[in-house]
Order: sequence, then C-alpha cells, then structure tokens
Amino acid sequence: MRLRALSLLSVVYVLFVLYGSLSPFDLRADPSLAADNFRRAFSMWPCGPAHASRADILANLALYVPLGALAALYVALRRGRRGLVLLAAFDLALATSLTVEGFQLLSLSRVAQATDLLSNTAGGLIGGALGLAFGPVRYLRALRAARRAFTRRPLALATAALALVLLGAAVYPFLPTQDVAHVYRSLRDGRYDLAAGLAARPWHAWLAVAGAFAALAALWGAARRAAARRFLGAAVRATAFAAALQAARIFFLPLESVSRRSANPVNLAAVLVAAVGGALGAIGAAALAGRLSAPAKRTLAVAVILAYVLYAEWTAPPAAAQPAFWWVPFHELADSPTATTIRPLLARLVLAAALTVALRWRRPPDRPPGDLLVWGVLAAALGAALQAARWLLFGASASLSAVACFALGGWLGAVLAGPIACALIRPRHPYRGTNRSE
Repeated sequence: MRLRALSLLSVVYVLFVLYGSLSPFDLRADPSLAADNFRRAFSMWPCGPAHASRADILANLALYVPLGALAALYVALRRGRRGLVLLAAFDLALATSLTVEGFQLLSLSRVAQATDLLSNTAGGLIGGALGLAFGPVRYLRALRAARRAFTRRPLALATAALALVLLGAAVYPFLPTQDVAHVYRSLRDGRYDLAAGLAARPWHAWLAVAGAFAALAALWGAARRAAARRFLGAAVRATAFAAALQAARIFFLPLESVSRRSANPVNLAAVLVAAVGGALGAIGAAALAGRLSAPAKRTLAVAVILAYVLYAEWTAPPAAAQPAFWWVPFHELADSPTATTIRPLLARLVLAAALTVALRWRRPPDRPPGDLLVWGVLAAALGAALQAARWLLFGASASLSAVACFALGGWLGAVLAGPIACALIRPRHPYRGTNRSE
C-alpha cells in the first residue's frame, strides 16, 4: 500500500512537471523549427557562451528536488542500496528533463536550454540525497497519519477535495510562469484597496466566495471533531488558505489575458471575504454540531451542492452566437478548444459528480447503488432542464455539451460513491448498542 501511494504520487508529480514545462502546448512538427531551437539550446552554458538567468536556474532546481526525493523514497522503501537510491533519482530527473527539452524543441514559445538539463538533473540529485537522509521515516509517518485521518474522520476527504477545487479555481488555466517581471507586476498592480478589490467582481461572485470558504471552514472544523475551539481554528486556517491562494496566483498567468502575459494581481478583498465566510461557516457549524441527524446532514449537503449548481448555470456567460453545430456534444473542443470554453464543461462535470455522490450517500449504506445508467439519465435530465431554463429566462443559447457533461458527471459520481464510502466510512459494530448475551 505504501509503495502504491508513492507510485501514484510520483506519476502525478511527473505529469505536473511535464504540464508546467510544456504549456501552452504550441508544438509544431516542423524540422526547421526543431533545428533552430536545437542550435539555440546548445548556445547556452555549459555548451556555449550564453548564460541563463539565476531565477530560471533556481526555479529548475526547486522543481526537480521533489522529483528526486520521490524516486529516492521509492527505492529506499524497497530496501535498495544508497548508490541505487541516488542513481534512481538521477535517472528519473534526467529522463524527465530530456523528455521536456525534447518536446520544447518543437514548441513555438518554450525554449530548450542545455543549462536547464544540467540544473534539472542537479535538482533531482539534491532531492535524492534529501529523500535518502530524511524521507523514509517521515513518509511512513505521514502515510499512517493520513490513513488514520481519513478512516476516523471521513469528512477530511471532503475538506481536501474542496480545498483542491478552490486551488484549481485560483490558478486556472494552470499556466505557471517563471518570469520574475510577471511576479513583480502582479505584486505591484495588486488591489490592496478594499473598495477597488470589491468592485473587481459582481456581488454574487463574492457571495459564492464567502459560501465556498464557509463550507471549507465548517468541513475543516467537523473533520477535527465538533468542538467550539476546533471550529474557531478552522476559520483561521480557511483565512490563511485564502491568503495562500492569492500568493500562489502571482506565479500563474491569468485566464483572460494569457496571450499578453499580463499581470495576475492579488486581491486583498478576496482574503477579507473568505475570512468573513469562514467565520460565519464556523459559527453556524458549531451551533448545529450535534443537533442534526446523519440524514439531515446529507440532505443539507445535497441542498448546498444543488444551490451552487443553479448559481453556476445562472452566472455562466452565454455564447456570443449560436454555433452551427450546437446539437453536437463537445463541439466547443473542435471549434475553439481554449481555457475559456473548457472550464464551464469541466465545472459542470465535477458539480454533477459531487451532486450524485451526495444523493447516493443519502441512501442507507447497505442498499445497492442502483443502475449506473439511471444516475446518468437523471443527471442529464437536470442538465437539460437547466439549459431550457437558461434559454427561456435569459435567452441564452442552448448547449448539448452541458447536458452531456451532466450525464457523464452523474455516471462518474455513481461509480465513485460506493468505493469512497466503503473505503472511508467505518461500519458499525453489529453488537454496538445491543446486549451481547441475547
């Protein structure tokens, strides 16, 4: 189990490195472009006179240190020798870096450099040494703590999932940048005035932000047992998480101006609204703790998710014009596969899956989940009703892609609900609350 989790984490991190190093994936199978980029790559130190910036070298080192540490942990837990541990870290860093630099030779915006290959490999070796020296014992302790937390407090998984969704929304469209000038502009152009920060978004968007962090604080406090001081600490942690999200934004390109490489300024009002929402969520959760039955809590979760689904459809921007092939599912991916068109589809799929999981958990655990096709059809019916309401009330163009996303999300939620419940919710002892002598 420990090696399986470590393997999954290693694969996810390698994919993260590939994504961050190759985005925005403007690859061209052009031999002349590859030849020009190849000559430019070997004009850099140590193969040529040109030198990379210190910020670029430090960023590459920091990016590959966790990769080397993960490789070292995996080999060390298999009781490999120290030489093999460092060799595994070196091999993984070198293979990943060669893959990245090879694809960057075909990129229009990315630049392959010999210096990158050297600094990436050095970062992998540093991570391998750190993983060998400090990693195995701490990794096993963290794995046991995580397993204990998710077994004893199933709400910890919901808290982690919501935090991951908020992180994804903050750094979308997931285009990291190593440009120091971009980071400086994001800090310089930040909205530190509360009035200007609040004016940057409509009121219902701030209401959604407050609701999201209220739910995060409530889940965070409930996952750490229902005590008043736990909920107070959860509100503080939710506020700190909101501040960390604003700090992370400056290292990513914004959605609305990716091509211009403009700033992604921080907004102090977002932290304030998150703090208010977290405090209200913590107070409400502390007041209701122990007073709601388990079915009532599940019904409340369904109502909250359904309300957010309605809000998301209400605020979804309408298409500029009715597409010629609007009746073809996912025509947006063929017409204009940009971050702006993909985000609503992904949001609908995730929300439909979350709603299906919540509805499934309202049923007793010993009852069968029912036909998976039924859940998909029900979710598709909800999506069709929402699209019809958008067309009737707001005159927005209908989208069969939205209905298809709801159907896929309903099916996916029905598939995931059972395994998650079986893995995280402990069954009650058959003799609990009864007389064993009977």
